[in-house]
Amino acid sequence: MYLEMSTLELRVYEIFKNKLGEKEAETVLEYFESKTEEKILLKKMFSLQKITKLILYVPFILQIFYN
Repeated sequence: MYLEMSTLELRVYEIFKNKLGEKEAETVLEYFESKTEEKILLKKMFSLQKITKLILYVPFILQIFYN
């Protein structure tokens, strides 16, 4: 776990470890990592939906301007 951590993550982990214990600190950090990854994934999905809509509407828009 330590090899993948940035300096800030390591400091936060140490704070949680001192207050809660090692296992609980790992659980808290895993929770925040999963929530962060979930939000990033949702943003990517939203962007892909926008792109998909744009791709679907481009032929119609072009038809309006070139007919």
